[in-house]
Amino acid sequence: MLVNVDDEKNEQKAEAFEVHGTALSFLFNPQTEKKMNLTEFAFMNAGNKEKFMDELKKEIDAFLKS
Repeated sequence: MLVNVDDEKNEQKAEAFEVHGTALSFLFNPQTEKKMNLTEFAFMNAGNKEKFMDELKKEIDAFLKS
């Protein structure tokens, strides 16, 4: 889902995820309200699609297990 944090109607979402400015990716579990910010990960791995996808799968698996 794409959310424009500059739009006032999304202010609560931006605050809940502590997002200000550019954020690329979050994982969120609506049952537990657990969230994980993957923005730094995304910026660090954006140049290598294969590595990015492999590492993203690992991040998602770890998030689901925790």
